Amino acid sequence: MRRIALLLSLLVLAPGALAQSAEERLAAASALFDAGRHAEAARQLESFLSAFPRHEKAGAAAFLLGRSRVELGQHAQAIPAYEKALASGDESLVLLARLGLGEAAIRAGQWERAIPPLEACAKGPLKPDQASIVWLWLGEARSRLGRWQEAEQAFLRVVEEHPRSDASPDALYGAALAALKQSRRQAAAERLGRLVSHYPGSDARPRALVLLGQIALDENAPATARTRFEEALAGRVAPALRDAAEEGLIQALIQLKDHGAAAERLEALLQRLQPADPRRSRALLSLGHARLHQKQHAQALAAYEQAARSPEEDIAAQALYWAGAALLGMEKPLEAADRFDRVAREHPKHALAARALLRRGEALQAAGRADEAAAAFRAAAQRDPNSPQADAARRAAEEAVAGITDAARLAQALKALEPARRGPGILRLMRLHLAARRPDLAIAAHVDLAGAAAEPAVAAEGRYLLALAQEAKADPMAAAASFAAAAQANPRAAWAADAHTRRAWLLLDLSRPADAERASQEALALNPTGRVAEQARLARIQARLDQEKWDAAREALAELAAGNPSPEAVPAMLFAGAWTAEQTGREAEAMDGYRKIASNHARTDYAPQALVRLGDLHLRAGRHEEAAEQYRSLLKQHPSHRLAVEARFKLGSALYNQDRYAEAQAEFEAAAAHPSAGEYAPESLYWAGLAADKAGRREQAIQRLSRLVAQHPSHARVAAARVRLAALKAAARGGGQ
Repeated sequence: MRRIALLLSLLVLAPGALAQSAEERLAAASALFDAGRHAEAARQLESFLSAFPRHEKAGAAAFLLGRSRVELGQHAQAIPAYEKALASGDESLVLLARLGLGEAAIRAGQWERAIPPLEACAKGPLKPDQASIVWLWLGEARSRLGRWQEAEQAFLRVVEEHPRSDASPDALYGAALAALKQSRRQAAAERLGRLVSHYPGSDARPRALVLLGQIALDENAPATARTRFEEALAGRVAPALRDAAEEGLIQALIQLKDHGAAAERLEALLQRLQPADPRRSRALLSLGHARLHQKQHAQALAAYEQAARSPEEDIAAQALYWAGAALLGMEKPLEAADRFDRVAREHPKHALAARALLRRGEALQAAGRADEAAAAFRAAAQRDPNSPQADAARRAAEEAVAGITDAARLAQALKALEPARRGPGILRLMRLHLAARRPDLAIAAHVDLAGAAAEPAVAAEGRYLLALAQEAKADPMAAAASFAAAAQANPRAAWAADAHTRRAWLLLDLSRPADAERASQEALALNPTGRVAEQARLARIQARLDQEKWDAAREALAELAAGNPSPEAVPAMLFAGAWTAEQTGREAEAMDGYRKIASNHARTDYAPQALVRLGDLHLRAGRHEEAAEQYRSLLKQHPSHRLAVEARFKLGSALYNQDRYAEAQAEFEAAAAHPSAGEYAPESLYWAGLAADKAGRREQAIQRLSRLVAQHPSHARVAAARVRLAALKAAARGGGQ
């Protein structure tokens, strides 16, 4: 603020009726002041006032002392001098002392102390130049104290009553600022506009332009703000104001998405800022943002890394966070995850800490580390469990887990989810184990599901998957029970029909055909389609066959045939039809069905079964050569089939019945020697012995029958074998047959 030319109004302190010593000292002090030797004048005046406190010119001396202090820039020391001048009672000094006191208090920043003398001045008659400066100072003091309405009134007195005064531009600026502080932006902008247009040479004009730019930024008018800031920078501007204008211009450029121009300004600003300047880290942060928007990720990262060294926690935390974003843009997700992690570790109370954990999870997920990502998401959710961001983190954790296809990593990632949210992931883990044929691990995972307090539907599906694992482990009783429990828990689940169907087949294996039939009916009641429907119908047919419900089986077969069965089901249907015909005495129909299977479905498991049935039908009818032909076909086409031993044994029987004993013996011995001979071993040995005997091979007969007795002493054929052995041995001793 400028100072009024008070020297023009100073009283002339000349020698008068003073005593010689007082007169000389006061005259000397006045001369020193006139000569501009203010420090010496102040010492002389202090000495005078100390020596003559009640002198009639003490008030004038105190006033002159105040002026000396002001000239020396000792404004706080000037205040008591002016107050002493006022206290002297010299009426000629009142106005000037009040003005001086107001000026000194203003310059000393003692706003409360400045207001009373200035308000007193304002009440009396003032010259125009005095009035304008008084109201300006009053506005300044009141605004400094936050008394914006009163400040505005004081500034407007200058603007309205003294528009041509030197104080008017400053008063316009003050009135604008006061209006702005009262949220009256339009009034503030109008006054600043007047200042800019009416006082082009004023020192207040650059300040007005900067404030107009800031108002435009606040009103989301970056283009206007840019113009104002550039106008301010075009002229001569004080360094502090230049920095404010440049920072505002940079903000405007960023809002205008002119990131290239913003970056250029920032780099120019950084060249001027000293390394220790606190504004440097903020400029670096803004430069990083500008480069990031330009997708210049490496340059952005460099700026952020420098800003991250800022002693200001807010700047350091933001810089680390955005450094992570830049690294993501550079496709370096693991390094990005490290920066996000540092935000959370080094600045745990910052507003970005929880968000950084969330971004860390995203970075780890991008790096293919979904299990670690899930753990990061869980940490983000735990940071503030009730926040919307926590919900997003929980969802992200579930999505991360959902993307894991490796069972081991999925098992690890599930630990990062809250127990109540693990259910779907555990189901997927069980399916992965089942697909990899690891039923034991699937069963172990189900134990975790039981402890996760899963929702009923999830728990039911888990029981279904457990049943699949038990089925894979060849535990039909446990699997059947689990399938039943799963279907009961969620009878309308998509997998319920399959559960009933699988249970039906398991019950067939357990020789419980009636229960199997009920299970298949329960499956069909759910109107399944495709493979499940077909398997359910086949299970029902088999259950009825096992119960010898021939007519019901034929009805079920007809129903299945009418439904356009799959190629895989046709041989099963043919076999069931042939079997039903065989069991009901329709031999020709049965044989026709078996032949179709053997010729048209030779690669299915039903083909060797059909060949055996054909052979058996021929064998029972005494058509031994035809029977032998079927058994030979089986052994030729399916030498490793589980029915191969049975076919070889029956081939031996057919040959034996044709009196082809040597050939029969060979087949019986081959059957007995087979690794999977089972119950056919003792039978084969017995008939091999008999065939050898018939072929005149007494020693071989004795050997085969002896093996039977020795290796299978409890078999039903042993008694007959002993009798035959005794006869053979007796004949051997007697030399007869």
